Amino acid sequence: RGPRKLLHHPFEQRRPDAAHGEPYAQLWFAAFFADAPQKNFARHQRFPIDAMRSSAAPFELRVGDAVLAHDGARGHIAGEGHSASWNLAWQPSGPTQLHLPESIYTTRFADTRVLSPNWRVRAHGTITLDGTKLVFDDAPLGQTHLWGRKHAHEWAWGHCNDFPNAPDAALETLTVRLKKRGAVLPPLTLV
Repeated sequence: RGPRKLLHHPFEQRRPDAAHGEPYAQLWFAAFFADAPQKNFARHQRFPIDAMRSSAAPFELRVGDAVLAHDGARGHIAGEGHSASWNLAWQPSGPTQLHLPESIYTTRFADTRVLSPNWRVRAHGTITLDGTKLVFDDAPLGQTHLWGRKHAHEWAWGHCNDFPNAPDAALETLTVRLKKRGAVLPPLTLV
């Protein structure tokens, strides 16, 4: 089971309305430090839409020099006094985890869709944050994709696949509030 048969490609290019300008792609990175929150930072960089390339089988998305694939991720971003680079690899997991009913992925009903092609994998490689290299050897990792015509009005996402007494367990939560015809709807939570 999985969206490979349901979707031609989740990163289809769509042109925005003329009022929103030319289409573009963005690369985003965020670093969170539980023991030193003052070191938290996030960066994003905008690219012309021509800098984005994608393929469905095997999955690969390129934005500039950054690559996100079914079996790894590599790239770099810098700005406003911060820099980050990453080079991670993993063995792809089994079937894609669908977070919504299968019919949502084939209709235009939902403005935003979410799924996890690598819900629970082990990563190897490095991430360098502001010159400090972090080495990962068999670290738990999850890969989730969120895409659509527009983002939800509000959303919160959580993922954990590092349960010491349950190595095959994973928990993913998503709470969204949609805005339809000017009204903000009550929260919808998926677990």
